[in-house]
Amino acid sequence: MDTLTTSSLPGMQTFTTSSLPGVESMSSESEGEEFVPTISPITAFYKDKSVFITGGTGFMGKVLVEKLLRSTPVARIFLLIRPKKGVSAKERLQQLLSAPIFDRVKESGEVESRVVAVSSFLLPHPPHPGSSSPRCPWCSTAPPPSGLMKN
Repeated sequence: MDTLTTSSLPGMQTFTTSSLPGVESMSSESEGEEFVPTISPITAFYKDKSVFITGGTGFMGKVLVEKLLRSTPVARIFLLIRPKKGVSAKERLQQLLSAPIFDRVKESGEVESRVVAVSSFLLPHPPHPGSSSPRCPWCSTAPPPSGLMKN
């Protein structure tokens, strides 16, 4: 089994070339020597990692998920998906993965096992104790506390 050592990362890492997508040993026909390409730091970073993504069902989210599946050895991608119009998060994930953009990565056969739907939904903002308003005062009039962003 071929191995590949990367020195572009702190603390030299060794990977088998067969365990990384898109990295294969190739023979040089002219010299008969084996050529082993270097792997990018991005590929090395995502090897066997889990990633949590919000907004994965949107336009750019689909592109991000497809790119991670196609170009990296990421172990799992967890997508925060809310039920919408009576369609469960799991069903929405199946709809997402049936989009044409995923046709190329589905050829590898491991797409469904690498992408997991995490069901979530947003609740209305709860009223604060002692407030007659159903909304938090800073949500509409006062500036938000430091560290929070208001859309």
